Amino acid sequence: LTQNPPMFGFTLAEPLERVRQLACFASGQGSAEIERLGERRIEVRMAEPFPPGRARINCTMPGPDNRWRWLGVQYLVPRQR
Repeated sequence: LTQNPPMFGFTLAEPLERVRQLACFASGQGSAEIERLGERRIEVRMAEPFPPGRARINCTMPGPDNRWRWLGVQYLVPRQR
């Protein structure tokens, strides 16, 4: 991890009608701020840096047929020597 908190974002493959229900969460911080750039680009911003060790960002939103869409990314924050 070169920047903490990390810059994190993704682009949807296609516009999704329930994207307004997207929610993202960061380890130890709860909900993360979501910024929509146009119809398909999503930027996620954490309020504070991750502590040393493993950290994760999870994003979810309702999908078709009572299913869920999910994206999770793990990070490893090195301990300072």
